[in-house]
Amino acid sequence: MNKNNFENGSVKISNDIFYMITAIATMEVEGVCSIVGVNKDVEKITSKNCKKGININFLDKSVEISINVTLKYGEKLNELVKKIQENVKLKIEVMTGINVSSVNVIIESIEM
Repeated sequence: MNKNNFENGSVKISNDIFYMITAIATMEVEGVCSIVGVNKDVEKITSKNCKKGININFLDKSVEISINVTLKYGEKLNELVKKIQENVKLKIEVMTGINVSSVNVIIESIEM
């Protein structure tokens, strides 16, 4: 659990929130078919079902994220991976205030 201290108190962010943000931010990228082991329907992503294809290493002041994905056949994979990395990093940092030191994308398969 990550904790931010403020003048009037503190905010604790459950580790599950990082998994959910990562899953949703990944699925937002056009050309991503799925995260391995995670429901394809973004509206059905929950804290219980979004951890299967995502690994997050919580460091002192940052996080390292690895995501196993299935991508759409015919896409430029390197460009798609870069979009995933940028979107996940942006969403985590903006929504939590925690630095993302790396986003590793593992392409497990492609689909038509």
